[in-house]
Amino acid sequence: MIPTLTVSTKKIPSRALVAGLIVLAACYLALLIPFRSWRGEVYRQLSAHTTVMATQLGDIEYSIVGQGPPVLYLHSGYSGADRPLSIAGYRVVTPSRMGYLRTPLTASASLEDQARVVAALLDSLGIGETAVVAGSAGGPSALEFAARYPDRVSALILIAAITKTRRRSVPQPSFFRTVTDVLFGADFTDWVLVQAVRWTPYADERERRANPDRRTLRMRLGDFRGNWITSITSGPWSKRHPGFAFDRMQAAILGERDPLPIGAPTLVIHGTADRAVDFSHAESVARRIPGARLVAVEGAGHGFAPPHRQVLDSLVAGFLREHGLTATRH
Repeated sequence: MIPTLTVSTKKIPSRALVAGLIVLAACYLALLIPFRSWRGEVYRQLSAHTTVMATQLGDIEYSIVGQGPPVLYLHSGYSGADRPLSIAGYRVVTPSRMGYLRTPLTASASLEDQARVVAALLDSLGIGETAVVAGSAGGPSALEFAARYPDRVSALILIAAITKTRRRSVPQPSFFRTVTDVLFGADFTDWVLVQAVRWTPYADERERRANPDRRTLRMRLGDFRGNWITSITSGPWSKRHPGFAFDRMQAAILGERDPLPIGAPTLVIHGTADRAVDFSHAESVARRIPGARLVAVEGAGHGFAPPHRQVLDSLVAGFLREHGLTATRH
C-alpha cells in the first residue's frame, strides 16, 4: 500500500497574522526607542566634553583636565579624549589617537603620522616641553613621540604599556552584531551588553563562588563594572573600532629595537598579574631605554584596580616631582 501525504490547506487566520506582526513591531520599537535615546545622549556628551582642533596635519580631538605643568596623556585602547587622565596639580592634555572618536584615521596612517599630529596639537596649545604618560595600547605612540621629539619630552611614564611586537588578530563583528546593526543601527550590541551587566546577577554569582571574600568581591566587581560600563557608555564601539584596529596592526609590526633613542627620564610601571599585556613588555622596554626605571606592582592587573590604583597614582606623581614638574597647589 502506498502511503499518502496529507497537506493541510488551512490558512492562518488573518487576525492572528496581524496580531503577530503588531507584537513584533511593538517589541522592535520597545528596543529601538531606548537604544536610540541612549546613543543620542552618548554622542551629545562626547561633543560637550571634548574639542576638535584643526591643524596643518589634520583634525585632532582632545580634552584638557586640571591646571599646572603640562602632561600629555596617550590613552589606552578602547578609549579616547573623553576618558582623560587626571593628576592633581597638573594640566593633562588627552588627545584621541588616530581612529578614535573624532580624530580621523587615513588609509596610510602610521605611528610617525600620529606623533606629528600630536606635536601639532601641542604647538597650537602653546605647549613646548611636556611630560608624557602612556597606558597600554598608547605605548607605541609614546615611544615614537619621545624618540622623534626628544627636546619636547621632560619625562616619560609607561603604564602597563605595549612596547614590543604583539600579534593579535582584530576581532571581526559577530553574526549577532551584523544583524542587529542592520536592524537597529551601529552600537546596538554595546547597549545590550550594558543592560546585561547592569541587571543580571550572573557575574556576581560566578565571582562569589570563586571568591568567598565578599568585601574584596564587591570592590573588584564594582571596579570592573564601573570601568567597563563607562568605557562603553562614554562613546560607542563604532567610534573606537578604527583606532583599535590600527593599534593592533601597529603592535604586530612594532619590533624590539635595541636601544631605543630616548633620552628622557623614564619610569616603567607594570602589574605582575597583568593578563592583557604581559610583564615581559615592561622588562623589554626598561632594558632598551638607557637609565629607565622599572617598578613591578605586585599583584596588580592591567587596570590597576584598588588598592593598586593608589600605588600607581603615588608613583606617577612622585616621578613627575622628582624631575622638576611640581604640582600646582590650589
